[in-house]
Amino acid sequence: MIEDYASLREENKNLEKQNHCLLTKSKELNNNQHSMTKKNENLQKELHMTKMEAEHSIRWTRSPILLDSIHKSQSPTKHGIGFDKNSLKIKNPNIYWLCSHFGVTGHKALYATKY
Repeated sequence: MIEDYASLREENKNLEKQNHCLLTKSKELNNNQHSMTKKNENLQKELHMTKMEAEHSIRWTRSPILLDSIHKSQSPTKHGIGFDKNSLKIKNPNIYWLCSHFGVTGHKALYATKY
């Protein structure tokens, strides 16, 4: 019985050592988790600020491109930004005497219909 008691004490000491090691590892991992959580929160805030700055700068970067594309897409009709519709109409002096027979337009005819 004394031998059983001695072996149980030895086993108890080993278990206490293992328990102590596991507790220290647990505390260390808990501290690591806490520091990683704080670091993650800081990185998320920084990412949000970077996204906001990028959106703001993209607006300024993209605006000349968009304005240029609007200007180019509307330039044949001169209805884009900065063009007055009435003052920039191109008037053809021969518009009243263009031939329109057989669906062909653009050449003058001697007896063309007047528009």
